[in-house]
Amino acid sequence: PRGADNFYNAERVLAAGAGRRLLDADITAESVANEVAFLLEDDRCSGAARMIAEEIAAMPATAAAVPALESLVGAGIAGQRVLSS
Repeated sequence: PRGADNFYNAERVLAAGAGRRLLDADITAESVANEVAFLLEDDRCSGAARMIAEEIAAMPATAAAVPALESLVGAGIAGQRVLSS
């Protein structure tokens, strides 16, 4: 992982049993190939990944958040105080 939330996401995948970790010092073409082969062949990893995929698929679409965000923005604008100088 390289982004700010990628470390958190990687830890969650690891904790769920849907993936494994290679430390920077251990990354080689051979080690990556071995890990990919393991993940493709291990039923526990693929089952855990499938469960995560099903959970994500069951989540509401991003568009479902729009009305809630619009109401928050509207409430914020209506509730703003005008500061006099």
